[in-house]
Amino acid sequence: MATEVIGGANEQFVSAVEAAIARPYRLVTIFEKGSAEKRVDIYPEERLAALIAMTDDLQSERLLALVPTVINSVLERWEETAPDFEETTGILFHMEEENWSRARLDPALYETLRGQMFANLEHAYSFIDFMHVESFLNETKIAATDDENESVSSGFGSYISSQFSQDLYDTSSSSEALDDMADFFSRMIREHGYDISEEYGRVMELLAERDERAERHADEYRGAWQGERNFERADEESISSMFDSLR
Repeated sequence: MATEVIGGANEQFVSAVEAAIARPYRLVTIFEKGSAEKRVDIYPEERLAALIAMTDDLQSERLLALVPTVINSVLERWEETAPDFEETTGILFHMEEENWSRARLDPALYETLRGQMFANLEHAYSFIDFMHVESFLNETKIAATDDENESVSSGFGSYISSQFSQDLYDTSSSSEALDDMADFFSRMIREHGYDISEEYGRVMELLAERDERAERHADEYRGAWQGERNFERADEESISSMFDSLR
């Protein structure tokens, strides 16, 4: 491997990144009847995304050497919680690009990260997770394997049976997210043949209720505005009549 030559400012920056990567991203306190976790830095997926981007920008062998360690920390986190699918698909896209780091990283790192992301779809708890994975599969340069397609199918089935109701409740507070959910479910039915018409119907019911409330509020606003305008017009006519009587 070639000896890396970097300027003083960059060398200080790389040293700072190395120190940051070495620090834990969370502190865990163990109690007699449980534990508490406090986040003290960005999550491993965010670290990995930033690290790979900086590695390519600086073409730094020292930063490149940190990538396997951070990928391992990502995989360790996934043993406890669901992946950040948005961040992870972004990382995979970057690793597919023809850039400085791709020519030097072990391809097995990409394969492992991608494989574990699909394996963890069974733990996804939001339709947004599947939206990001669907987008990834539509745009990735590496076609999905049968195992990956099966992971999507089984993971989405698990989501529908165990997470959908809570996700719908959480989503209902955001008008934009509810539209996104309706569009995504419609697409999953039309393009992928999923039997989720009942769940889609529940989403559409909430959309109809939302639109009805919006229309009712609009009617109330128009009524209030019209009443105020009528009052102003009557007041104007009264003043005009008063001046007419003085002529």
